[in-house]
Amino acid sequence: KTALSHAEIEAIGKACKKLGGWRLHKCDLYVALEPCPMCAGAIINARIRTVYYGADDSKAGSCGSLINLFDVAYNHKPEIVKGLMKEQCSGILTDFFRDLRKKRKEQRKLQRLSQQENQQE
Repeated sequence: KTALSHAEIEAIGKACKKLGGWRLHKCDLYVALEPCPMCAGAIINARIRTVYYGADDSKAGSCGSLINLFDVAYNHKPEIVKGLMKEQCSGILTDFFRDLRKKRKEQRKLQRLSQQENQQE
């Protein structure tokens, strides 16, 4: 439950710890969904060589869908490979968010039942 827990941020953090530094210029990043602005910024700052992603993100994609932050004149320009295993990535993401919505709906239902029971006591 934090805005910072995106896959790219988690992977960059782990790679920095593992490699003992913040420059990941010899590293490539593989993700299912096109990075958002926060993640694209972290990718630039970490000097990641190439980003491979499967599914475009029409709502927050910052590697070409809404904007391409890698085209801005920052001090590093990662390469992008788009559409890698696009259908599989889209399916994984669709299933994940469908299951997440289902779990949240079930949790809300249990909370309502619990509140009703507490009111009856």
